[in-house]
Amino acid sequence: MQAKSTDTMSLCGNGTRGPAAAAMYELIIMKHSQTKWEWQVCDNKGKVRKQGFERNRRVAKYRGERALFLLLAARASH
Repeated sequence: MQAKSTDTMSLCGNGTRGPAAAAMYELIIMKHSQTKWEWQVCDNKGKVRKQGFERNRRVAKYRGERALFLLLAARASH
């Protein structure tokens, strides 16, 4: 997935809202340039919970999945 080089851009959707909506997260990886990849972890309301920039896609995927795991682990411990 390729996106324009805008630091405030978010591809997180609005998701499902309401009492029946379970806590869900989505990992999005976007290419900004030849050497710049952005990752975002969004909640089911479309809010960006964690994000970062990396030099290659493999590292961006790893860091995004790590952030997602940490969010899920923190939620499970409450």
